Amino acid sequence: MYTKTSTMEAIDTLIADPFASWSYDEAAALVEWYEELEECTGKPIEFCPVSVRCDWTGSHIDDVMNNYNNLVTDILETEEDKVEWLSDYTQVIMLKDGNLLYIQF
Repeated sequence: MYTKTSTMEAIDTLIADPFASWSYDEAAALVEWYEELEECTGKPIEFCPVSVRCDWTGSHIDDVMNNYNNLVTDILETEEDKVEWLSDYTQVIMLKDGNLLYIQF
């Protein structure tokens, strides 16, 4: 069973999640990502803020690299190279403030 949720309702739900700390920009980017995925696949996606919270996290690319693979950090010099490397392993959403969201792996 699916409930039709507007973009703003989904954003507000993510922001109101007491176990997450999404900013407005992060929540909006996540909702937009899921809406685009629905359009691409032609299939409705059940909106579940708990799943979003469990799957996605936000950080700066340098923090991500330190958490996942210090060996690669030494080889990849630019932020763009690091984001490209991360994109090979998971979904990445770049934010306007230079941070990113990614599905944890």
